Amino acid sequence: YHQELRALVQELWLEERVVFRGEVTDEELVQEYREADIFLALNHRKSGGYAWGLSVFEAMSVGTPAVLNRAAGAAEVLTDRAQVILTNPMDPESVAAGVRFLADDPELYQRISMAGSEFVRKNISWANYAEHMLELFRKFVARTQ
Repeated sequence: YHQELRALVQELWLEERVVFRGEVTDEELVQEYREADIFLALNHRKSGGYAWGLSVFEAMSVGTPAVLNRAAGAAEVLTDRAQVILTNPMDPESVAAGVRFLADDPELYQRISMAGSEFVRKNISWANYAEHMLELFRKFVARTQ
């Protein structure tokens, strides 16, 4: 898939606009998120680590608004045009419209930036994850006794 994307970038003469960074440090990653105007999470393949979409929450945590594919797991807990812009899988027009919503409406951009960041701070943490998992384990053990 990576090679397909590189070939497409070359075919469309976008080498000066699209950068494949490769591996970066945590600090570099946070800086990249902060410098981005909009984070696009459009992968439609539920493979690898993308099923949940942690990168979406990483970008949102620093206030970068996200345009997210509805097929991503993260879309299950986010509200369209509240914390994120949701788009249809494999639909470039939907993605373009989502980006346009943010680019053309500074108030919407700011609202989604703030609401997304707040959502992550309140809901996405390893402590919350551990607590939810512990609760699941407790329910399972209670049912098996």
